[in-house]
Amino acid sequence: MQRTQRMVTSPTQWRLLLRLATGPATSDQLLLLGSWRELWRLWQHHLIMFHVKHWRWCLTAEGESLRPVLRAIQACIAE
Repeated sequence: MQRTQRMVTSPTQWRLLLRLATGPATSDQLLLLGSWRELWRLWQHHLIMFHVKHWRWCLTAEGESLRPVLRAIQACIAE
């Protein structure tokens, strides 16, 4: 968990990850939730990647490893 906290440092980054946990998204869709700076930081930590062929952002394998945490957050939000 400490490693995750070092990589994901802002609520905006968590919102972006939560959105990507539901599936790939365009830059425009993600920029409604955050900024290029936040996307860049997640990309630097290899949590997200951009598919040039599909013009979509998605979680990497490293980002997918956060799925249990993201599910727990989504469950709390839904309650």
